[in-house]
Amino acid sequence: MIFQLGGSSGALPIAAAFGSSSATVAAAAIQRRLLGAAKLRDGDLAASKKKRQAGEKIMYTLVSVPHGNDIASLFELDATTLQRADCLVPRNSYVRLRHLCTNTWVTSTSIPIDTEEERPVMLKIGTCQTKEDKEAFAIVSVPLSEVRDLDFANDANKVLASTVKKLENGTITQNERRFVTKLLEDLIFFVADVPNNGQEVLDVLISKPNRERQKLMREQNILAQIFGILKAPFKDKGGEGSMLRLEDLGDQRYAPYKYVLRLCYRVIRHSQQDYRKNQEYIAKNFCIMQSQIGYDILAEDTITALLHNNRKLLEKHITSKEIETFVNLLRRNREPRFLDYLSDLCVSNTTAIPVTQELICKFMLSPGNADILIQTKLVSMQIDNPLECAIIPEDIDEEEVWLYWIDSNKEPHGKAIRHLAQEAKEGTKADLEVLTYYRYQLNLFARMCLDRQYLAINQVSTQLSVDLILRCMSDESLPYDLRASFCRLMLHMHVDRDPQESVVPVRYARLWTEIPTKITIHEYDSFTDSSRNDMKRKFALTMEFVEEYLKEVVNQPFPFGDKEKNKLTFEVVHLARNLIYFGFYSFSELLRLTRTLLAILDIVQSPMSSYFERLSKFQDGGNNVMRTIHGVGEMMTQMVLSRGSIFPISIPDIQPSLHSSKQASPDSEDVTVMDTKLKIIEILQFILSVRLDYRISYLLSIYKKEFGEDSENVDSSTTSPPDTPGFVSAIVPDIDEIAAQAETMFAGRKEKNPVQLDDEGGRTFLRVLIHLIMHDYPPLLSGALQLLFKHFSQRAEVLQAFKQVQLLVSNQDVDNYKQIKADLDQLRLTVEKSELWVEKSSSYESGELGDSQAKGGEEPIEEANMLSPVQDGTKNPQIDSNKSNNYNIVKEILIRLSKLCVQNKKCRNQQQRLLKNMGAHSVVLDLLQIPYEKTDEKMNEVMNLAHTFLQNFCRGNPQNQVLLHKNLNLFLTPGLLEAETMRHTFMNNYHLCNEISERVVQHFVHCVETHGRHVEYLRFLQTIVKADGKYVKKCQDMVMTELINGGEDVLIFYNDRASFPVLLQMMCSERDRADESGPLAYHVTLVELLAACTEGKNVYTEIKCNSLLPLDDIVRVVTHDDCIPEVKIAYVNFVNHCYVDTEVEMKEIYASNHIWKLFENFLVDMARVCNTTTDRKHADTSLEKYVTEPVMNIVSGFFSSPFSDNSTSLQTHQPVFIQLLQSAFRIYNCNWPNPAQKASVESCIKTLAEVALGSEMNPSRYKDHTQISQDIKDPYDNKLLKALFQTKNRGIAIPVDLDSQVNTLFMKSHSNMVQRAAMGWRMSARSGPRFKEAFGGPAWDYRNIIEKLQDVVSSLEQQFTPMMQAEFSVLVDVLHSPELLFPEGSDARIRCGAFLSKLINHTKKLMEKEEKLCIKILQTLREMLDKKDSFAEEACLSSLSFTWHCFGSLLWPLSFMPWEILTNVLAFQKLERSSDSSPHTAIRSHTSRSVHAGALLQFWDSIMVTSADELCMVTSADELWPAWQAAEEKKVPFSFAAAKVLKHVTVHVNAVCGLKLQGMIGGDADCQVDEATESAVLLSQQQRVIM
Repeated sequence: MIFQLGGSSGALPIAAAFGSSSATVAAAAIQRRLLGAAKLRDGDLAASKKKRQAGEKIMYTLVSVPHGNDIASLFELDATTLQRADCLVPRNSYVRLRHLCTNTWVTSTSIPIDTEEERPVMLKIGTCQTKEDKEAFAIVSVPLSEVRDLDFANDANKVLASTVKKLENGTITQNERRFVTKLLEDLIFFVADVPNNGQEVLDVLISKPNRERQKLMREQNILAQIFGILKAPFKDKGGEGSMLRLEDLGDQRYAPYKYVLRLCYRVIRHSQQDYRKNQEYIAKNFCIMQSQIGYDILAEDTITALLHNNRKLLEKHITSKEIETFVNLLRRNREPRFLDYLSDLCVSNTTAIPVTQELICKFMLSPGNADILIQTKLVSMQIDNPLECAIIPEDIDEEEVWLYWIDSNKEPHGKAIRHLAQEAKEGTKADLEVLTYYRYQLNLFARMCLDRQYLAINQVSTQLSVDLILRCMSDESLPYDLRASFCRLMLHMHVDRDPQESVVPVRYARLWTEIPTKITIHEYDSFTDSSRNDMKRKFALTMEFVEEYLKEVVNQPFPFGDKEKNKLTFEVVHLARNLIYFGFYSFSELLRLTRTLLAILDIVQSPMSSYFERLSKFQDGGNNVMRTIHGVGEMMTQMVLSRGSIFPISIPDIQPSLHSSKQASPDSEDVTVMDTKLKIIEILQFILSVRLDYRISYLLSIYKKEFGEDSENVDSSTTSPPDTPGFVSAIVPDIDEIAAQAETMFAGRKEKNPVQLDDEGGRTFLRVLIHLIMHDYPPLLSGALQLLFKHFSQRAEVLQAFKQVQLLVSNQDVDNYKQIKADLDQLRLTVEKSELWVEKSSSYESGELGDSQAKGGEEPIEEANMLSPVQDGTKNPQIDSNKSNNYNIVKEILIRLSKLCVQNKKCRNQQQRLLKNMGAHSVVLDLLQIPYEKTDEKMNEVMNLAHTFLQNFCRGNPQNQVLLHKNLNLFLTPGLLEAETMRHTFMNNYHLCNEISERVVQHFVHCVETHGRHVEYLRFLQTIVKADGKYVKKCQDMVMTELINGGEDVLIFYNDRASFPVLLQMMCSERDRADESGPLAYHVTLVELLAACTEGKNVYTEIKCNSLLPLDDIVRVVTHDDCIPEVKIAYVNFVNHCYVDTEVEMKEIYASNHIWKLFENFLVDMARVCNTTTDRKHADTSLEKYVTEPVMNIVSGFFSSPFSDNSTSLQTHQPVFIQLLQSAFRIYNCNWPNPAQKASVESCIKTLAEVALGSEMNPSRYKDHTQISQDIKDPYDNKLLKALFQTKNRGIAIPVDLDSQVNTLFMKSHSNMVQRAAMGWRMSARSGPRFKEAFGGPAWDYRNIIEKLQDVVSSLEQQFTPMMQAEFSVLVDVLHSPELLFPEGSDARIRCGAFLSKLINHTKKLMEKEEKLCIKILQTLREMLDKKDSFAEEACLSSLSFTWHCFGSLLWPLSFMPWEILTNVLAFQKLERSSDSSPHTAIRSHTSRSVHAGALLQFWDSIMVTSADELCMVTSADELWPAWQAAEEKKVPFSFAAAKVLKHVTVHVNAVCGLKLQGMIGGDADCQVDEATESAVLLSQQQRVIM
């Protein structure tokens, strides 16, 4: 294929060929294989999107011709690099292409190729007469496989196109049909990228789509030909009828054609998989596929796959007609796959689609379709079987679940579900089909109820009660997949519905009156669970089943060995997760359940008897469990315990021959198994968040107790308001004592936990996480990494959370809190049940109300229970029965919440913070996602109020702006309300503006093109180019580029001869001037936007704007008599930023008279505002703003510009200059300018005066106010002016009176400056640290409590900082040697060799979606590479690192290492390094390695252990020698500086001696002998070293 240049003048065809050297090369060198030898890089065509500048006329465009033997096919390669004339052009280098015959250069154009697309992306290549450096191309080699793929696709397109014509004419032969059948089969294997090994072609599945081949299917028009084949046989041939009818496809004679059509649909399905571009292309032919549903040619299967996880297409194409078609197919065929299709249409990416759910509810739950559903009933065996009552064994349930259904012959059937399962297991086909159909029906019901769809929940839940579903879930005689379906239905129909609400794990808003002065785990549980006791009783048996099932899984040798059971395990874990999220478990119960869950994950197996023995102790412990903060810290490090004893054993590798086909390796990358593990990780994340909330509560209780509340006034604190006077003196809390007690959350030495919960401690926790990180499932890997970082940043987490705590002390705060809580509860429930009150044109109520009446005698089975509304004790929705009242309720709540955020146009940061902490924005965001009819005026008003709240919620609040920014996609719609909310989200937030993506800018420019020229879109773009007074250059460039790409649809200037009168007419029309969203407002906003894009001296945007809005056009508009001030302001600002205040000199502004024409027009407007009457009611404020701000700015900018020095125009326009100075003085002397306007005028006068006096400011002399005060002693002395200015003779004569006014103004301004400086000095001298005392106020003064809390935060930050660094250091050491956590010889230990490789590869994938986690990993990797002691001054860190190496190399358990031992060791090291004469100095002596026993005991008694414990020193190193030998063999750095006596060890003070180590084993060059022996080694006589 040869390229040809087609000219507009009809010149002869010009073939294009690319040569290999700078000399010309014949076109014969490149024939059909052109793309096999070269192609243009995608990035090289980026410039083609830019609009061509004026004068760059496109001469020709590139077209293809079948031959290339013409001289016109010659091109010359012009290298972009300097080289000799006879040199060859290097491969892969950039070149410019010159066409010889026309002497034009190949360039990009803006002429679209895919004009039929909504937004074309393919542009033609053409030539122009000028050579541009940017129009460079690279000729690169293409892989041979890509050439073959292109050839095959191209040939296939030709064959299919020929087939389409033959089918339309009905002339296709049998051999041609066979040939196209084989081609379609080959296309399936081609697009699926699967080798053809003789397998059934329709069963081919794609595991990893080949995007390039899918792209070829669309670009080479194969998909277009496929749809042609689908239409052609059924097309009427000019009145002769069609070749085939769809009804004929069931005839065996037409089986070959049916097979062809099935192949076509399979090609379509594979071409769209995970490829959004192809999905949108295929969806254009949706009507063809829809018309062929139900004829067994895979049309419905393809539609479902196309719409799966594509919400946009699904909501667009699925209407009641499609749902009704699927339901009719289900009635006709009774095949479960149609139920599966309907299930897929309910969701997109696991999120429910309410519109589709409602449509399916309307049809599936209507009385007329009750016969196609299987009914479920709980039948009493004694009543229904009276003759058999005597022989029923006692262990048989009195009630049993029965299924009733009607077959296609209208005959009723009924059978117990157990019998069905048993016979299906034995191979009875009919029963298996019924059971399969029923399972798909349950799955459909679960999807219909997903995300609290009450239209389905209220009807289906009456038949499928909690008790019935629980029976089936726990019935082991039923197959696993059916039990899993029941479990899923339990979750979505009964658990995830009102009144359950997700628990907020960390509460930041706290009422002072509700903070106890003492808190334990049991009290914390009773406080948080009191409101959920009723619901806990309802689901008590369900919770019991969950725990028993999970214990059974733990008891299995291989928890994930049975693939079928894995489905049930996943659903049970998912159910447990939601029960936890809804607060059904207390903290103690939560820890017990989580311990069981994470035991499933551990690859190290232990005897079950020991595990369940300790688990029973954990359960029996009851309220004694976790009494202290120490218990919490210990428990969280032990949550992932192995299943039992102290002696773990590694799970042996599973041999395939030893297990059945259903058994799988526990490490199998099965998606269900991976998702199950991911749910467990989510549970643990939630647990750690609850622990964080508990620690915050503990800190606040300490803080409140330190405020002086004793046992006598505990009761009064909970009953009387906090600001009620009752205490005489204010008590100042002991900040240091609070900080010291805070450390006990991690060290835990005040109380002892009586229950031994763990024998391995954090070692198993780390082992589980490291093992999960080694999986090949990115979501699981990310979850495990987040958990790992969370575990090793506990102090940082507590500190960060404590900073965000908002204490509510005053009565007003408490009232606001209660009102917000009540409003949010009501709003949340109303939003949740929106489908019950939001009005819709196609009402569903008629179907619901007619359900009970429609039941006739023809129905043999009673369906009333399932189809009737909620009754019989089920809680009714707590929403108003009158639908219109719900609109009013929502509106009143939104108005109240909005008023809290803003008052008198001022932001109320405290109330915004309170609303954020209570999650108000989340509820309102859910409200915005309610589906409703766009013609519903009441709902439109609600949405307007919702957006108003969000705008007020984030106004002036960067933290709240970040929250809304996380939901950015929700606002990327064409709506004007969404655009305004987006504007407030980014307003004055430089960080968010600087991180904005190109996609967002493109969206708003595209909205202007497709949805009208609305001012709101441009205002958003204005917001992001400047924030916090800083210019966002990145956004300026993006906005300018997209505006130019938008072309005339976006850029409206009215600067040509035809449109200029339109602009004048609009400026003269009061209606157009008052229309804030009209075309005039759009034009003004557009010019303001362009000015903002050039503001801050941006060369790129300045050049672009120069060509868009020339200076002469601007002068013509501004100087016109009908021009209004608003337009003048925009245009003059544009001139200032685009022509005057620029990075490079714009010669046009200084060389022409355009600027002086503007100045002359300025004089007219300045005189107008000076001559107005003193009546301010009739003053033209817009004109006043114009002359005092834009005019003064451009005048100052022009004459102070360094480029104006070289201009000679000033000499020829001296009268205008003097008039400008005089007019500025006249405005300055008026009484109407405000201080800002007066300052602007004064600045302009100074600039003009400097020019007039031929001087410029001399800043070097007056760097401080001292020199000014010396020079100004004689205010009439000319010394000041002489010093202030350096003379530059410009020779401009100004009148004497004007000169006097200038001098007076200068003296006045500098006097004011001195006075202001003196005032500042006096204020600074008076100001200083002051302490507010409570003058007769209550002890619980509001300000006192809040301010002291900040002092506590500061103290905690100072105390936690070294410990936070230490925690991070331990994490680095863990990641250095993760294999030490696993038993020797185990597969996991071997796999750890690739741990860092796995970590780095995963980090690459995180860069776009999880940036924060990516940064954490990179920081950790950097620390691992740089092993320098960056915290050398902190003795704690080296001790910490040595401790880890000690425990890691010896495989010691890490039970207390992260949070207790290390804390104590750090304190020990800190004390031992002290240089004062305290008793602790004796612990470390430079002259002797002995330890003073008295000081040691004092130290241990106060810091390390309780006074009841005793301590000893090791008298000899002999006991440690085996450990040294082990460390030496492994070449691991070793130190005993951090060893410590563990708990529950009674020892005796034996002796005191020095222990001297001869050197570091496997020692570091940086680690000296003295470093290794700094600290005394403290070991118990009963301590065992585990090798």
